[in-house]
Order: sequence, then structure tokens, then C-alpha cells
Amino acid sequence: MKRLVLIIFVLVVALAVWVLRWRESSEPAVPAPGANVKWSDPDVPIRAPQGVIRPGSRAPLASPPSARPLPPPQGPEAPQLPSGSTQKDRIPGEYVLGFFSWQESDAFARAAAEQGIEILDRMALGNTLRIRTTDEALLSRLIAEVSRPSHFDYNYYVRLPPPPPMDDKRAPESGYMGFGPNALTWLGVGLENADWGKGVRVAVLDTAVQRHSALPEDVVSRFEVDGGMTAAGGGGSGHGTAVASIIVGEAAGLRGIAPAAEIVSIPVVSAEGKGDAFTLARGVVEAVTLGASVINLSLGSYGDSEILYDAVDYALRNDVAVVASTGNDALRGVMYPARYEGVIAVGAVDAEYQHVYFSNRGDEVDLTAPGIAVTAAGPDNQVGLFSGTSAATPFVSGALAAVLSGNPGMSPSEAAELLIVNAEDRGAPGRDEEYGAGVLDLRRVMEQGAE
Repeated sequence: MKRLVLIIFVLVVALAVWVLRWRESSEPAVPAPGANVKWSDPDVPIRAPQGVIRPGSRAPLASPPSARPLPPPQGPEAPQLPSGSTQKDRIPGEYVLGFFSWQESDAFARAAAEQGIEILDRMALGNTLRIRTTDEALLSRLIAEVSRPSHFDYNYYVRLPPPPPMDDKRAPESGYMGFGPNALTWLGVGLENADWGKGVRVAVLDTAVQRHSALPEDVVSRFEVDGGMTAAGGGGSGHGTAVASIIVGEAAGLRGIAPAAEIVSIPVVSAEGKGDAFTLARGVVEAVTLGASVINLSLGSYGDSEILYDAVDYALRNDVAVVASTGNDALRGVMYPARYEGVIAVGAVDAEYQHVYFSNRGDEVDLTAPGIAVTAAGPDNQVGLFSGTSAATPFVSGALAAVLSGNPGMSPSEAAELLIVNAEDRGAPGRDEEYGAGVLDLRRVMEQGAE
């Protein structure tokens, strides 16, 4: 009897050891820095913290972003600092690290904080941390010893496009023809647009949309992403307020393109017009969570941010239209996120259909819209003139809201395609670097959308 009990005991122990080893061998290993991780691989654990994801039909934050390769490793032992292939607009000493699980992210954050590394922010998308340190050797050691990131990047400045100088020698000698209060008429909009945008949420990621006599308060909702942005956005340039007024404004000489739309104000840059890619990415994710169908980004960066790319991809996969300005720097090469595939990149024209010299050009340009002396909400509850690709972008966002409200079964991506295929071709025949598919033609768009 004792021998039988002993045999059973040995078999149970052997089975337990086999199960333990099998579980250890099947546990997915975290790839080393430099590995080309396929986010679609089923064995990569990506989990968001409990309580972060709000209920709804949107894809969860823990769903994998589209694959982008990690930078090549420097060696078999040393963790790789970001390659710095995009140096422009880099924020000195700021890094963005994503992890395969929230537990790894949390472990790294605790270890980094104990070593004096500043944890600036974090978000569920990609289990991502925004940190600050000047000690790259310490950062490399922590990555090797604590948690190896799934992606590792610098953080980048994001800014409002600078006001375009009208006296630049590249401008035509005769000057540009401004729009004033006539932009909607020029776009083919009559007095029939009172209900355009009804039931559609447009997120304005910018400076905070302020209270203004030209903005009906019942159509504006205000949210925070960064605690300092709302207060900073309460005064200053009023850039976000001007952008919102082009969509829903109502005042003498000012009529929004989709006045019945809902505006969701998410401040992501300060009143001085400066922010960062991580905070902008958080704002994009928040806009999706809040049910926006259209995201307006009259801002940008020349730094190609991994987390911003993933946030935009998250919005596009949730069928949210993302509209962004190309920039006001008279360059060949548009800003991010307008440069990303799937984003509607908007340049500026004057009232004589001239592409204005400051509007960045490139293969990524999709549409152009009014961008010279457009009537918009100004300081001190007044109405003033607003120029630049910042002004052109909300015309496209408002046009999307108008199409969606009039076609309940249409998706934002289908509405975007409707705008592009019905644009008025200008410049070189077909798509070109200055006009993209052409100039927004809302009369033609609405006629086609009604069919």
C-alpha cells in the first residue's frame, strides 16, 4: 500500500513539473529592441488597464496599432535609443516608450521614477509612457534590465502653423484676393445650410475653444487632455475659436459651413500655439472615445511620431475622418499628421483659385479650400479675418459634417471620398502637389451626396 501511494505521489509531481515547463515554454517572449514586431501576431500580449476603456462601439484602446518597424539594433546587447532619423521638431530629453503590456509599462515607470527619470504622462494606447531624462545611459540600462519597449521614439513639438506674411516676395505682385464673408457663397453654399451637420460631432484639437458671441454655446462641449492646456487656452490667440467658428459660427458677416454640428473642443496646444506629439495623440484617442465622426487638426509637426501615427491609425480604423493642415512654411513636404496615409491633407487657395505660396505642397495634398482673409471669430468677441491652411482645414471638416448629416447611412471615409472625387480640378491636370485632387466644391458634393 505504501509503495502504491509513493508511486502515485511521484506521478503527480512529475505531471506538475511537466505542466509548469510547458507553460513557461509557451509564454510569449518580449522581443528585444530592434525586432520587427508584427502587431497582428496573435502571441504578442497587448492589454490595457482595467477601467480605461469606456463602453461603446469603438475599437478598444488595446487593439493593436498597424505595424511600423522598430529601428535597427545597435548591437546584440545594447538597447537601441531612437535612431533620430527625423530630427526636426525633436523635444530635447523627451522620449515616448510603448510596452507589450500595462504591467511592463507600470514596472518600467516605477523603476524609472526611483532613478529620477520624470514620468510626464501615460496612456492606454500601446501602453505608452512619456518621460524626460538627460541620462541616456541610465535609460538604456533600465530598458535592458526592467522592461524592453515595443516601440521607442523621441517626442516632438507640435505647433500651430505660423501666420503667413502677405508681403513675402514669393506672393504675386497683385496680391491675393481675400474671401471676407463670402467663402460659403464661393463654395456653392446658399441659405439652405441651417441644418447641415445635425447629429455630427466634430472634434477641434487646437487651443481651447473659448466662449464667443459668434459661437452658440449649446453646440460646444469642452474637454481636457492635459490639465495645463485648458487654462492656457482660455486666452491668447483664440486660434481654436476661429477654427470652430468656420464650422458652426453665427454672427453678422459670419456663417458656419455646418452650423448644426456639435463641436468637441480638446485643447492640445497652449495659447502660444505649442504642444507635443504625445499630447496630440492622446487628444485623437479621446476624440474617438467621445464619439467624434470628424477630427480637425489645424496644426502639425515636422517630426514623424510613432505614437501619433498609431493614434491616427486608431481613429481611421474606427472610421473617423481625420482632416489636417499641410502647413504654412512654403515647403515641398507637408506636416505630420497631414502626411500620413488616410488623413485628408488640406492646402489653401485665394478667391481667384490661386494656390497661395505659403501653403505646403507635396504628393500627400488631397484638397484645397479658402485660406486668405476668411471671416472668423476674433479677439474680444469680435469678428475678424483669418488666413492660412489653419483656416482652410475647417472648411473641409465642416463639409464632411454637412455630407454626413444629409446622408445618415454614409461613413466618414465615404464622405471624404465624395469630397475628393468632386473637387474642382485646378493647376496641372489631375492630382498635383499644390491642389491635390482640386478645390473643395460643396455644391457639386451635396448634389452627388443626395443621389
